[in-house]
Amino acid sequence: MKTNILGAVFAGLIAVVSLSARAAVLPLEGRLETAPGSGVYQAYYDPNINVTWLADANLAASNTFGVTGIDTNGRMSWYTAFDWIAAMNASSYLGFSDWRLPSFDGNGNGTIEIYGGYCFYSGPGSSCADNEMNFLRWQQNISFQGPGYYSTDSEPFINMYRYYWSDAELGISARLYDFFRGSSTAALKQYRLGAVWAVRTGDIVTTVPEPAAIWLTGLGLIGVLAAARGKRNSRPTRVRS
Repeated sequence: MKTNILGAVFAGLIAVVSLSARAAVLPLEGRLETAPGSGVYQAYYDPNINVTWLADANLAASNTFGVTGIDTNGRMSWYTAFDWIAAMNASSYLGFSDWRLPSFDGNGNGTIEIYGGYCFYSGPGSSCADNEMNFLRWQQNISFQGPGYYSTDSEPFINMYRYYWSDAELGISARLYDFFRGSSTAALKQYRLGAVWAVRTGDIVTTVPEPAAIWLTGLGLIGVLAAARGKRNSRPTRVRS
C-alpha cells in the first residue's frame, strides 16, 4: 500500500514537472484579410515556428501558375512540386517570392525529423518544431478529416489534402506527410502522390497607414517646408561694396 502511494506521488510530481517544462503553444494568426472585417484570411502565421501557411492548403488545384503535370485535385510529383513553387515565386504571389515546401528541418540544426507523431514542445528550437507539418498537425490540431483523400476543410484552412510533399529527400524517394495519421512516409519522387502546401519563413505583415496618420504626416511635412523657407528668407542680405 505504501509503495502504491509513493508511486502515485512520484507520478504526480513527474506530471507537474512535465507541464511546467512544456511551452505554451500560441494560436495561429490570420494575415491578409480578404475584405475588411470579413475574418477571412489568405494566410496564417504560426508565431511558434515563425512560418506562414497559405489559407488555401491546396492552391495548385485551382492555380497551376502555368505548370503542367498537376492533376485536377492538385496532386503532383515531387519534381513538379518544385516547378510549381518556382512559378509561384516568379508571380510574386501575395507580394512574396520566397515560398517553399514545408521543411523537416525547420530549425536548421541539420537533423531531419522524418517520422512525425505527437511530440513534446519545449519552445522554439526544440526538435518538436523541426518538422513544420508535424507541428501544425499535433500542436495546432490541424488534421485531415476525410472522407477520401482531398477537398476537405480543417479550420481555418480550406481545400486540405491528406498527403503533402516535404523538402526531405531519401535517395530516389522523398518524404510525404500524412495529415490524417499525423506521420510521414516515403514515396518515389516521380509519382503524383502528394499535394503542395506552400509556406514561407517569417510573418506577412502589411501596414496600411490610417487616414489620420496620413493627415498628420502631411501637416508635419508642410511644417518642415515652411520652417526651411522662413529660415532661408531670414538670412541677411549681403551688400556689395
